[in-house]
Amino acid sequence: MKKIYEDTSNPLSVYKFAVSDFFGTRLYVINYSKNKLLTLSRDGTVLSSVEDSALIRPTGVHVSETGQLLVWGHDSNTVVQIDGEVRVLDSEIDGIYHPKSVYYSARTGRLIVGLFDNILVIHTRKLQFKHDCYGIALCKGSLYVTSGTALHQYTLDGRTLKKIYEDTSDSLTVYKCAVSTDGSRLYVTNRSNHKLLTLSVDGTVLSSLEDPALLNPIGVHVSEAGQLLVCGEGSNNLVQVDGERGMVTLASEENGLHYPYSVYYSERTSRLIVAQNSKNILVIKTK
Repeated sequence: MKKIYEDTSNPLSVYKFAVSDFFGTRLYVINYSKNKLLTLSRDGTVLSSVEDSALIRPTGVHVSETGQLLVWGHDSNTVVQIDGEVRVLDSEIDGIYHPKSVYYSARTGRLIVGLFDNILVIHTRKLQFKHDCYGIALCKGSLYVTSGTALHQYTLDGRTLKKIYEDTSDSLTVYKCAVSTDGSRLYVTNRSNHKLLTLSVDGTVLSSLEDPALLNPIGVHVSEAGQLLVCGEGSNNLVQVDGERGMVTLASEENGLHYPYSVYYSERTSRLIVAQNSKNILVIKTK
């Protein structure tokens, strides 16, 4: 384990990140404070720095399965693709306003944008929801969206299928979601009540994990091989949940975690990459 890159000049100088490919050839890092996108080598060397008027207060970065590099700007109300030059894909003119999250599927050719005013954009189709959009997951032609208190299922063209699950006991009881590799199970983090729920596709609660070692779970990720990983924001840890072994802590505050928010695991490189509310990205080699 090592600290790859650090910039202490501003509080959000290392804000969000993405990985170029399974081998981690390059890392893309958002410097929110200075409106920059940095490209780093695996050892943390800065290879390039992009600044553009189309990226004001950049809040996220995404690399698609086929390598397209997308960045979105909160204050510039844009989603751009960077490939030697900055190209605006969608903007405020197209209905983009304060984008929160972006996902592009090369397989379906759909660009999905989560907005502060609860709109998702798929291609040029705008979908207006009556609920907030905190988490997005795609599987087998369905779009799953969490609202904070419910998990909804839609078709990719925006038709409502059903409300799969709801818990109105608090504000963030259905926060983020993920889907198992075979599409048979849905995982939902209940940040308010410190739970990880496993649901069937019809919304039946199959299990509810509560453990004093996992507080305020936020990010949830299913790896290519099916490992279920969860970030505990309040407990400052990253855990793997296994039906037979229970919950295994993979990293904690002792390893440098500070309010972890999201996690990605690459089977090919055997690396865990954790985004957190601090000035650095944590990369852990597991083998």
